[in-house]
Amino acid sequence: VHSQAEFYQPHKTILSLRTLNVSVNYRMTAISHRINKIKVSNLVDQYIHQLISNE
Repeated sequence: VHSQAEFYQPHKTILSLRTLNVSVNYRMTAISHRINKIKVSNLVDQYIHQLISNE
């Protein structure tokens, strides 16, 4: 006969793993958004430099 604690533990572990996974995914998304913003601003900078050098 299994005790309550033995049944409860794996459930808690799965729950915490899920929470960890969600927070990691959220962080990765935030990082990729930041990288995209940097890429866009770099493109804008390049465009401005081109305009200046063309004149």
